[in-house]
This record gives sequence, C-alpha cells and structure tokens, in this order.
Amino acid sequence: MTKQLKAHFGIALANIIFGLNVPISKALLDNYVDATTLSCLRMVFAAAAFWILSIFTPREKVRPRDLLLLVVASIFGITLNQFSFIQGLSYTTSIDAAIVVTITPVLVMCLAAAFLKEPITGPKVLGVAMGAAGALMIILRNGGVSLSSNNMLGDILCFCSSLSYAIYLTISKPLVARYSSPTVMKWMFLFAAIMVSPMAVPHISSVAWGAMPINGYLLLTFVLLGATFITYLCIGYTLRYLRPTTLSMYNYAQPLVASLAAVALGLDVLGWYKLGAAALIFAGVYLVTKSRARAKPYE
Repeated sequence: MTKQLKAHFGIALANIIFGLNVPISKALLDNYVDATTLSCLRMVFAAAAFWILSIFTPREKVRPRDLLLLVVASIFGITLNQFSFIQGLSYTTSIDAAIVVTITPVLVMCLAAAFLKEPITGPKVLGVAMGAAGALMIILRNGGVSLSSNNMLGDILCFCSSLSYAIYLTISKPLVARYSSPTVMKWMFLFAAIMVSPMAVPHISSVAWGAMPINGYLLLTFVLLGATFITYLCIGYTLRYLRPTTLSMYNYAQPLVASLAAVALGLDVLGWYKLGAAALIFAGVYLVTKSRARAKPYE
C-alpha cells in the first residue's frame, strides 16, 4: 500500500470519527458537561496522550522558528477550532452545524491558492461543488435550518471553527513536511493546554463527576480518545502526503457517516438519495484528488 493510499485511509477514518462525534458531543453538552469543560478536557487529555506517545517514537529536535509556527498552528488548529465548534454546537442544532462545516473545503481551496499557490482548476471547483451537493442532500433531508438568535450565534461560531481549521490546514503543511505527526501534535496540544489552563481547572472541577452515569463516561471517552487523539494523529500524518484541499474534501463524508449510523441503529432507512449523495461525495473527492497540483513540492 502506497503512502498516499494510507493517507486517504487515515483521513477517511478521522472523518468517520468526526461524523459520529457531532451527535455524541451534543449529547454530552445537553446532559453532562458544559462547552468550556469539554473543550479544555480535549486539549489537556490530548497533550498528555501525545507526549506519552512521543516517548515511544524517534525523538525529533524542533527548530526555534518552527516552535513559533507551531504556536500559531495550535491557536487555529486546536484552540480556536475546538472552542468555536463546541461552543457553537451548544447553541445550535446538529443539522445547522453540519451545514456550516460544508464550507470548509471551499475555504481551504481559496487559502491554499492564496498562500500555497495551489491552482484552482475546473475539476477542483467541480469536485468541491459535487461534494457539497452530496453532503447537503443528506443534511437538508434530515431537517430544516433554524433561524433563531441562539442558532445564528451557534452557526457563526461553527463558521469560525471551519475558518480556523482551514487556516490550520494551510499553514501547517511546512511543519508536517519536516516533522512526524506525534512531534507536531505534542507541541500543538501542549501550547493549547497552556492557553486554556487558566479556565480549565475551575470548569473541570465544577462538574459533578460522581453523579455522571457510565454512559456519560463512555461518551466522553469516545470524544477524548477517538475524536481528539486518534483523529489529530491521522490528520498530522495525512497532511504530509495529501494536499490541504484534498484532505478537507473528506469533511463531506461526515453527514454521510451520521446518516449511515442512523440506518445501522434502525433510526433511518437507506434511500436512493443517500446512495446518490454518497456517489456525489466520492466523485467530488476523486476529482479534487486528480486535479492539477503545484509543480514544486512543499518545503
């Protein structure tokens, strides 16, 4: 299996987990913890997990100037991204949040063209549009958009999260070309944990942990281990071998995963529109993957 194919499998796995994470995080926010607590827990847990993982991987010395870039990547890729999304999800609906996330590949395509000089080709634009159409077919089929003030605030925060993630994918390309995923992530999450530490302790200590049922702990474990540690490990690896726009296209698989999970649980049926949406998403990913890239490799 080639490294590029492994990267495609890795980012597919990350987005499968992200697709399941939206309703799971929403259940946690509605029943057990507040948004700030969940965000802080994700950053602190991942920082500890990646530093433990680094003990068992080859040590890499990070250049001082790259540490500054890691701080910036941490702000956009973790702190702003996770805080904005979790806070937004606490205000809006899962459907609204899923719709806003579909803007991410468009933002990444524009930023990659501006800063990484990736060409915006016809096939790439068509692929992004096809993927968005497939994702929206599923999302809008499951419910309408709410225009209440709280939902609008949540939607704005989710958009800020998508923009932050798009910036992260663009600026971190040079980092993942020089360092392994565990090295990049241990520093990024360490900086993120330091930034949230003033608010982490009072919020985490205010949760009634003894009153939380086992189901709450299982949901929290999925978010911390699956939707934070495993996903970011995959993203760090795949960024080395895939272009940012290609990687972001897999975001369109998230509503498809959520819909198929509902089918598996007997909460929905597998209709022709789902198969059509899946075909559009996969065709869009293929077009973006095969579109023309920079002639000069990333440095």
